[in-house]
Amino acid sequence: MNSQDYDVSVERNVSMVLSDGTQLSSDIYRVPSELAQPVLLMRQPYGREIASTVVYAQPEYFARAGFIVVIQDVRGRGESEGDFYTFRNEAADGRETIEWAAQLDGADGRVCMYGFSYQAYTQLAVLKDKPKALVAIAPHMAAADLYNGWFYRNGILRLATTLSWGNQMLREDAWRRGATESAAALEKSYSNFKELTQQFPLASAEPLSADDIPSYAVDWMAHTENDDYWQTLDCTQALAESEVAVFHLAGYYDFYSEGSTLAYQCRKDSSKDFFLFGPWKHIPWERWMNGRDFGDALRINTDAMLVEFFNAQLGRGDAKHQGVQYFVLGKNCWQTASHWPPNSSSIDYHLSSGGNANSSFGDGQLLAEAASDSPSDHFAYDPEVPVSAPGGFIPVWGPVDLKAQQQGNNILVYDSAPFTREQTIVGHAELELSVGTTAEATDFVARLSWLRPDGSATFLCMAAAATNPIAIGDNDVYKLKLKFDATAVCIPTGDQLRLDIASSAFPLIARHPNTKADRLGLLNQSQFKRARQTVYHDTVRPSRLKLPTL
Repeated sequence: MNSQDYDVSVERNVSMVLSDGTQLSSDIYRVPSELAQPVLLMRQPYGREIASTVVYAQPEYFARAGFIVVIQDVRGRGESEGDFYTFRNEAADGRETIEWAAQLDGADGRVCMYGFSYQAYTQLAVLKDKPKALVAIAPHMAAADLYNGWFYRNGILRLATTLSWGNQMLREDAWRRGATESAAALEKSYSNFKELTQQFPLASAEPLSADDIPSYAVDWMAHTENDDYWQTLDCTQALAESEVAVFHLAGYYDFYSEGSTLAYQCRKDSSKDFFLFGPWKHIPWERWMNGRDFGDALRINTDAMLVEFFNAQLGRGDAKHQGVQYFVLGKNCWQTASHWPPNSSSIDYHLSSGGNANSSFGDGQLLAEAASDSPSDHFAYDPEVPVSAPGGFIPVWGPVDLKAQQQGNNILVYDSAPFTREQTIVGHAELELSVGTTAEATDFVARLSWLRPDGSATFLCMAAAATNPIAIGDNDVYKLKLKFDATAVCIPTGDQLRLDIASSAFPLIARHPNTKADRLGLLNQSQFKRARQTVYHDTVRPSRLKLPTL
């Protein structure tokens, strides 16, 4: 079926048949042209009518910019045939789609790809086969390494996003298969996310584990190690070696932020690449978040940037966007660099207290110079009463105020002195912790926030690590290194930096039971164990925060 929107014609439900006989469905947008045009392809699982327009312009916009735009339902979704299983078929199906798209009537044989989240992975997956027609890609807010950048953080399951996204995807699969009872249950659990996260065991949470729907959600939780399941889907090596130009885009507050930065940093030759990094959540990419206004400068035209980037790679314009462009919170302006992270110095802040760093009312300090020995700090971690994630039970959080969470005694808080001059932090902070625990094994979770004179503590970034029972040091002390997600912030004179430490960020990451048992396989709360946690900061057992500063 064809339709006309002013100057753009649309061919709907155009069939393409894969080599295994599976039919995939696409919509094709174009403006009549006497000249052959490159193809701009998006492959996605959410219904091609949507076409990622929650963050991008409508396909007509890109058609008017001189592209034949192809929006395709991936295998087993929308009106495409076959069975959907996340990530598994995107390399082979994507390669065949690129070959098909390059030969469409009016196409000049060259293909670019765009899209964010799952649509970004469909771009990365095809790099393994090095399709000749592919010129450039724009994989926004995703990961080439699914294990480390999408589903797990230092081996800890990213619970909220795994359950919520798995639930979201399985709903369509259930309706498609006629599994009406499972579909109805999935609709109910999708609107009651809190109940879903508190099930036991998590590894077989209902209704995600029903027999009449695909198994991918439970498979993600079954493969807690970076085993062959994940290695088969890992695109890191192909991305590192690819000569295709890449437009990366990431958000400080996106749950795939680490995946995006790892994808950029793996590139052996990024000379043609562009990395745009801003303080965005997954959706939307706007200037307002959680009641905060980051200014008009953040309302950057990513659609125009896409067109300009692709045109440069196609020889239709100059390369206006290369290197790195990142947004500095506080100054609310964009800065440029040749790579990420930018060149910086490292400033150490040493943890110290009088032994009572519990809560924001305690005496925890971040000192610019190492102090003499100070008493260790202690807190209780009860998995039944975990410290909440920055956004509570909302999987998409952003620059929320942590002030209320930091008033509990189950969290340690360390504040810097008010800065005597502005402090610009850009990159990935690291925390070296000397810790002890009464548990067989446990987690430590750290967060950085921007403390203002009014008492508000704006969340900046987070890090987490689990203790390794095999690697315990002298005197039952663990030496942990926690790497924070990226941020860029200028803290003004008179304001402070705050570090808080707990053992959970629920439901953002799965709770540790304080035993050696699989945290995803616990049958009920009775298998949780309470623990007393210790953070040391003396000359023999130091703890320090390393800040990348400009």
